[in-house]
Amino acid sequence: MHISVNQLSPELLNGTRVLVRIAVGASAGPLDDSSIEACVPTIRYLLDAGARVIVATHLRSATGGRDDIPSLDRLAVRLESVLGRSVPNLSTAVGGAALRAIAAMTPSGVVLLQNLAYYAEDDVNEPDFARQLATLADIYCDEAFDLAHHSLASTVGITRFVPVSVAGLDMSRQIKVIDAVAQHTESPFLAILGGNRIEETLPGSKRFFRKVDRVFIAGALAVAFLKAQGHEVGAYEPNEDSLRLIQDFVEAVGESSKIILPDDFVCIDKRDWRELPHNGNRSKPPAMEIVPTFRLLPWHVPVDVGPITILRIGTLLEQSRTLFWHGPLGLSQVEAFAAGTREVAGLVIEKHSTRFQSILCGHSLVRTIRNSGLDVEHIGPMSTAGQSVIDIVAGDPLPGVEALVAKNPATPSAAARRTILIPVDDEERSIRVLRSISRMLELSGTEIHLIYPHERPLLASAKAGLFHGERQKEDPWRMDAERIFALADAILSRSGAVPHARIIVEGEPVSCILDYRDRIGADLIAMGCRGFTRAQRLVLGEPSQTIADRARCPVLLLRIPEEESGEEARGRGATQ
Repeated sequence: MHISVNQLSPELLNGTRVLVRIAVGASAGPLDDSSIEACVPTIRYLLDAGARVIVATHLRSATGGRDDIPSLDRLAVRLESVLGRSVPNLSTAVGGAALRAIAAMTPSGVVLLQNLAYYAEDDVNEPDFARQLATLADIYCDEAFDLAHHSLASTVGITRFVPVSVAGLDMSRQIKVIDAVAQHTESPFLAILGGNRIEETLPGSKRFFRKVDRVFIAGALAVAFLKAQGHEVGAYEPNEDSLRLIQDFVEAVGESSKIILPDDFVCIDKRDWRELPHNGNRSKPPAMEIVPTFRLLPWHVPVDVGPITILRIGTLLEQSRTLFWHGPLGLSQVEAFAAGTREVAGLVIEKHSTRFQSILCGHSLVRTIRNSGLDVEHIGPMSTAGQSVIDIVAGDPLPGVEALVAKNPATPSAAARRTILIPVDDEERSIRVLRSISRMLELSGTEIHLIYPHERPLLASAKAGLFHGERQKEDPWRMDAERIFALADAILSRSGAVPHARIIVEGEPVSCILDYRDRIGADLIAMGCRGFTRAQRLVLGEPSQTIADRARCPVLLLRIPEEESGEEARGRGATQ
């Protein structure tokens, strides 16, 4: 099991050279701000601990060659802006010059290595190059989850030659939240595969498709499928390599009945299509028309899914308990062609009000949804990574994660891990409490238990005795519990935390909470002062105070006013 950088002792980090591998985009062009923002907490954490931080990344040229590889000047400027300090951009990534520059660093300093795309040895995980990188650092920190499915010298090879290898805060969080869903997938399991880069969209793992009940195909992938079946696909012609990939994909799925294609497309004329590379979002969108799938004509270019297809996807979502979605449904880099993706994302958010879990991945899809103005807080884990997420869901090993083996006795033992118990209920206050807790406490690396206590009314208990076989399906409060747990997962994941357990219990709430605390040996109970329903407060008085008086551990009480959003924390022996 990998460890996160914040599980290392502060003493180990102070003055230590830490190489942080980040991913900021696949190639030249606009920097991926979301990827930069994701790695900043790790870099700040190390700087605050007094580490000397060496940032490394691999930004390819637009053509894929080595003659026009971009410099990292723009990245250095961006990091200086967000970190509030100078970030020298070195002219080399290995060798004496790099060693001398790093030796001259002071604690809490940061430098940026030359673009690793200049070094072909990185792509092939060349051992000598990995060893040269390792001489720059005492600790390696991987914050490039997007690349975890690759074996690069800068992500895998380097770990053989440094004393300690750890995951960054964001990488650790992503692994935990995605694995939490992957370990508990429920049928019916729907996969939506879209995007325009077929070679990256088609997951090759047969184990992934053994878990999936239905596969909906969109984007360029759908056009390639239709072409492989001998249908007219308009002016957009997939290449022969794409068609061969389709055959491999069908074999991996195993049953053609699992595969669902769009019923209609939004199309533009091929003459307007030729102008898109020059105009894109900068001009008025071209004329669009809705065309049934099997009525495409030679001048049609499909750029998005049509309204009947969106209704079809909505029906599939209603029938599903688990969703895996990779890639947009259309040409989402042009805003006018991202409408289908945005609309289906809205349906996914609505679906999350019921017992439902989802994973959304791929840079283009996540970017489109984040820019849509939708309330993404009520959606499942989202990751710009693609194949790395697919491999976790499939249960396949990730080379970049497998390589993160701690080799230092300073790594904390499991016994040093703190356990926090957080009671939740069916009120909005519980969500406000969770937000407050995630801001106040360092939760990453903490074992968190969520408990939802429910005191069944006497009449309901009697009725349950008559209809015991259907009770769990019919009780609306159980659905409330699942909804609260889903929201809690989303809130806590932003602090790098994943609940270790989610417990639903029936009985008197105070006793249930205290009994469960004793069973797991929680180090802290964190809860709102008004953490139960109005009816329970009338019967029990103030349950949270009773828990604070009787618990065998510190209790952090957060006062959440009835009508206001302010909060006031008070604790009995609680420490942060």
